Amino acid sequence: SYTTHVKETHAEFGFPVKQISLIPNILDDRFVRDTPPQAEEPIRLLFVGRLEVAKGADKLVPILRRVRNRSERNVTLTIAGSGQLRSDIERQTADIGLERHVKFLGHVPYLDMPEVYGTHDVLLSPTEWEEPFGRIYLEALASGTPVVASDVGSAAEILGDGGVLTDGDVAAMADAVVE
Repeated sequence: SYTTHVKETHAEFGFPVKQISLIPNILDDRFVRDTPPQAEEPIRLLFVGRLEVAKGADKLVPILRRVRNRSERNVTLTIAGSGQLRSDIERQTADIGLERHVKFLGHVPYLDMPEVYGTHDVLLSPTEWEEPFGRIYLEALASGTPVVASDVGSAAEILGDGGVLTDGDVAAMADAVVE
């Protein structure tokens, strides 16, 4: 099992706890960056994942809107991933006039991801899914990109002090970004 959360889940299904070992996930060293991100404008938020409700993609535009309303700084959002909600997200951004502030990368090849993480200021993970092991957290942190995430699954165990955990709702996520 990757995390204590996964170990406990297996135990709930009747697997003998004493026979479950924790083996941490490895980190690809291509994600490790020596230079910290610059706090220059625009402040670049990043979402990485499938564009579906379980991953919290439906919350991205409302989070961006709230951050922009609460902050005097210019804030943008980059979305790396594809999925069924893309057209809805595009429509939302157009409806509220934020299309210039949201960039869709679609599917990004794995080898290009270190550069994507390293050129952003905050990774957003408003997921509702009990993620067994969010590799995006490790990759973002190794790239020097802090994380604002929902406190579900193994997020707390993986992030430690490297991120801010919220209840995952729009207001809490946006407020954590602003703070």
